[in-house]
Amino acid sequence: MCLLALLTMIFISVTLLAFSPESSVHQKLIEISSGSRFALWDSAWEGIKERPWLGWGLENFGVVSLTHYNPCFGSQACGFEMWFDHAHNKLLDVWIESGILGLLLYLGILITTISQLWQAQRQKRITGMTFTIFTALLAAYFVQNLTVLDTMTSLLCWIFVLAFTNAAQDPTQQKSKMISVAFPLTATILLPITIFFFIVQPMRGNLGFADVLNSTTMETRLDAYERATTLSPLGIDMRRIFLGDQTSSTFWKIPVETLRSIEPQARLELGLAQAGLIDSLSHKNQELRAYIALGIMYQTEGHFFDPAAFKKAEDVLLKAIDLYPLIPQPKWTLAGVYLDEGKFDEALAMTQSV
Repeated sequence: MCLLALLTMIFISVTLLAFSPESSVHQKLIEISSGSRFALWDSAWEGIKERPWLGWGLENFGVVSLTHYNPCFGSQACGFEMWFDHAHNKLLDVWIESGILGLLLYLGILITTISQLWQAQRQKRITGMTFTIFTALLAAYFVQNLTVLDTMTSLLCWIFVLAFTNAAQDPTQQKSKMISVAFPLTATILLPITIFFFIVQPMRGNLGFADVLNSTTMETRLDAYERATTLSPLGIDMRRIFLGDQTSSTFWKIPVETLRSIEPQARLELGLAQAGLIDSLSHKNQELRAYIALGIMYQTEGHFFDPAAFKKAEDVLLKAIDLYPLIPQPKWTLAGVYLDEGKFDEALAMTQSV
């Protein structure tokens, strides 16, 4: 108990010092991970204050970090990183996604697990050493998650501890329940459907993404491009953004004469990329990276094929600026579009606004 009390005091002291800007602990954390951790946590806290009870929904921290943009993002002080999809703190991530109710449930599972292990140890179903090891595992998992996000390894550890805790319960207190015939029958019918939509189709989409990067002819590339941008909603928005960036960068590297010689195929690829990004924005209209990628796609089309596409690029990027007025990336992109059009005064005004 004395050791536990000492470790608790050390943990509290280090935590307090970590949030004190003048302390050596705070400076050491910045040296190790840059200032991005504290900037992220500040943005997370602003998001929590805006929606404290039910949160922003699963996997929506990216929206929070942009809505409550910290000027440190993208700078040297924050490691030049601009895009964040997690707060790198499990408690803040849970609170952001599911609100205070979800956070209490998460902490309740942790406390209940320790309580059940303690009860199993008192009733001699596990040894004192076993209780100590698994409690230490939970403590290490909890402390680690204060500065990082869950990984496959940490999640497997968490599941393993929960499974062991359940197995250590008194079997006489567990009531057996008859499983009706309808349940396994329904599960058997749904299993192949689930495998197809949640495993096979996402895998085909991801393989299509890889095939785009590795293709050697325009025909195979276009076929793979269509698969990558249309198959399975799982991960499709990210695939579309990455492929849009890849298409734009590739077209700008190809000699103009070569690109003009494959204009029909090139324009077909641009159309697939643009249609995919437009579809992503139709159901996820706050995805800033999709706006920027689509703006660059229209700029690419305007530069090489159809100058009328420049107006579409302007409209898309102005909408992104309207959604996120404090973030410089869409403004820099729009300034590049203005330069490409020869609108030098507008480009200068846009850069000055940044």
